[in-house]
Amino acid sequence: MRKKDRELSATYANAIYETALEGWLTSLKAVDESLSRDETIAASLRDAALELSQRQDIARKVMPQGASEEVVNFVSLLISKNHIHLLGDVILQLEHLSRQGPRPRVARVTTAVPLAATERERVENFLTASFGGGLEFEFLVDESILGGLIARVGDEIIDDSIAAKLAALRQSVVAAE
Repeated sequence: MRKKDRELSATYANAIYETALEGWLTSLKAVDESLSRDETIAASLRDAALELSQRQDIARKVMPQGASEEVVNFVSLLISKNHIHLLGDVILQLEHLSRQGPRPRVARVTTAVPLAATERERVENFLTASFGGGLEFEFLVDESILGGLIARVGDEIIDDSIAAKLAALRQSVVAAE
């Protein structure tokens, strides 16, 4: 992809990101303001003695007109987990994200030996195709994996190491006995 196309894609993606966050922030702030103005409603939402359905019915009364289904579901989740008291802090964190942007996803790639630049590029292209763009790459060396590589992106792991293959072979031999 050409540099200009990458920059244009990033501009579009940032506009979508900001628009999506703006809708969430507007709706969540309206709920938070309603709860701040009416302590009775806020106390009812925190009251675990009330059934969840009752608390969710009360929450619908403070939902702003036009709030997305996702926002309604999120507020319901906070209520169901007895975490509605965290709403103000969630708003602060969202505001921080809107100013700073999302945290980049890190792809940690471990190999037995350092990779040449062309090998790194192939690994980066493969992982970008598999997990999407916006990855930051961190290359590590661990001789104990013997060969191949281990790639971790978030909570997903691709273990194509010789050590993992040997362990799987060992396991299948033990299981066959």
